[in-house]
Amino acid sequence: MADDEREAERTVERSADSGADAERAADAFLDLEGELSADDPPPEGPRSGLVVDAETVPAGEVPASSPLDATTDSVLALTLETADGRAVTDYFEWPDDGGVDPESRLGRLLAAANVPADGFADLYGRRLPLERADGRWRAFVPRERPRGAGDWSLGVAGGLVFNAAVLGLVALGAAGTPVGGLLSALTIPYFLVNLLVLPYATYRDATYLRSHSDWGQGPPFWATLSMVPVLNVLVSALYLRSRSKARFLGEEPSLSTRLVRRVRDLR
Repeated sequence: MADDEREAERTVERSADSGADAERAADAFLDLEGELSADDPPPEGPRSGLVVDAETVPAGEVPASSPLDATTDSVLALTLETADGRAVTDYFEWPDDGGVDPESRLGRLLAAANVPADGFADLYGRRLPLERADGRWRAFVPRERPRGAGDWSLGVAGGLVFNAAVLGLVALGAAGTPVGGLLSALTIPYFLVNLLVLPYATYRDATYLRSHSDWGQGPPFWATLSMVPVLNVLVSALYLRSRSKARFLGEEPSLSTRLVRRVRDLR
């Protein structure tokens, strides 16, 4: 009996020692993780950077950690300064013949920022959105060449107002207000707006948005949903809300500013 008790005690001691070893091992791993991530930026990271410097350097000076695999002799080192004072250097292939390829990453950056290739100095002082690529921060550049015009956002907003007004009239009619004649007159315009005007405006504006900002959603998705009556009131509102959160490479006027400009152009 005494032997059994002693064996039980030894078992408990071994279990306690094993548990302590496991805790020490876990603490060691946590310490190592802390050392590795000590210099990392916060999970959300900087959202944008101000262009403060630019210079061409030999392609061989590009750090191995950079996502750029240069095929030119020289590269452009673009320095951006974040809100907390950190310097972020991004690298772009610099054309050996002096002409910027519109399809290149540098060409797409200049086009989206509305900076002509011969006016490169205008990029100085611009605030550009940042993204994380292969463990490094760099300027965000749309994956496709800029397309479309931002004024199509007015068509989306106008379609939203029109559909909301029609739903309001339907609600009044259901409450007993005599608006049947007005609703009848709006039947054909309602279907034209929902089957043609609003989906087309949504698609065109979403195409512009995708190629000028960090908005990475699909134009066909939003255009299709905008064709669904009643639901498209919510869809258009959500789309415009999503649009307002996009980070543009160039200066993007607000909807109200675009509306004022269009009204002035009519005079």
